[in-house]
Amino acid sequence: VDIYFASSRVFLILLISHLFNYIPLSKIKMPRKAKISRKTKETTINVETNIDGKGKYKIDTGIGFLNHMLEQLSKHSLI
Repeated sequence: VDIYFASSRVFLILLISHLFNYIPLSKIKMPRKAKISRKTKETTINVETNIDGKGKYKIDTGIGFLNHMLEQLSKHSLI
């Protein structure tokens, strides 16, 4: 059986994949989370998010309408 590759790049990728059991990064499930904290003399801000979440949230900005909008974003986008 003769196999011809369109380019040496394709051949190299296939060879590396086979030799090292290469798994593309797009196939690896990594948690998409972030946590940021900032403290100044006047305020302390803590933000934590999980993009692959379940829509659960704990929000307290001190501003009712902003709380409501962030809660709706979290609930409906499952962040």
